Amino acid sequence: MGVGVEVFEHILSAGFTKEWETAPIPRNDVGLMSKTRLYKRSLDAPGVLGLVLHHINSTMADFSLQQIFGLTPAVCSRYRNWGLCILQATLREFPAARICWPKTLSECERYSNLISNRHHHLTKAIGFVDGCHLPIFTSSDLDLQNAYYNGWCSAHFTSNIFVFAPDGTIIHATINAPGSWHDAAVSRDLFAQLLLDTPAGYWIIGDTAFPTSKELKDRIKTPPKTSFNAYPSDIDECRRFIQFNEQLVSARQAAEWGMRCLQGSFGRLKLPMPAEDAAYRYRLLEVCSRLHNVRTCLEGINQIRTVYEGVWKSNGEYSEFQELLFRDIKKNDRIRRFYHFVP
Repeated sequence: MGVGVEVFEHILSAGFTKEWETAPIPRNDVGLMSKTRLYKRSLDAPGVLGLVLHHINSTMADFSLQQIFGLTPAVCSRYRNWGLCILQATLREFPAARICWPKTLSECERYSNLISNRHHHLTKAIGFVDGCHLPIFTSSDLDLQNAYYNGWCSAHFTSNIFVFAPDGTIIHATINAPGSWHDAAVSRDLFAQLLLDTPAGYWIIGDTAFPTSKELKDRIKTPPKTSFNAYPSDIDECRRFIQFNEQLVSARQAAEWGMRCLQGSFGRLKLPMPAEDAAYRYRLLEVCSRLHNVRTCLEGINQIRTVYEGVWKSNGEYSEFQELLFRDIKKNDRIRRFYHFVP
């Protein structure tokens, strides 16, 4: 299901159980103010949460979920959709699931120190941005089909923008935009946050798809394109320029790690999403984004966090991975208690 037992119970106690037991399941023949009849339901709150997490974290078909949880097709579909709505509302109030932009100097300085400790020339960088195209089915509506058709990929997608902090969490997400839109057009909200809500001097790392206009050149740093030839004439300045861009390209890899963590953890994102149901797509993408932060904060499983924060030691300090001995790695393994050894 993608989370451990403790995190599973935290989500239940954070409001999922209460909402499942007090709110009626939406149906055409049931009023919104009707009383719930829990004894008539096939699954309790933990069962429904397990159903939703199975759906999100796998690529299995609905009939497999029906066999695992012992449900008829109509009941399985209804429980899955309603459980996803409850999980979305629960995660919006869950502290570890927050998608929050760093607006204070202390937050920006903490992120900047994590990056500059590894890349000494990248001072005051606070995150990594990248675009992500997720597949959807072809719509029968010609206008909708045209809006979501991506000519570069020659298929139908939704365009999404994610910004990852050096601790592995998502600090900005623009999701479910038409696939025909360029990353620069989808990123308008991100540009507004960079210009209006970010302390002066701090910036994020992107690729060449993002604009470097006069207003944004100090807010988004991108490596030079292949056609770039305006190198500084001074030798020392040119050397610093090359070193800066080499580290910029190296740090840019963190955005790919974040995308891989997001898409690799939630298998449902690998399958085409319904073209006609924009509400479901938005709900699914929001839940996956927030669950990514939950896994990063509470489970600690994230490659960006491992690289930039090191490995957590028992004395409350972080250490670089290469400095640890094999016995230290075994001792600090946070999931070792779940291993099963065959005698």
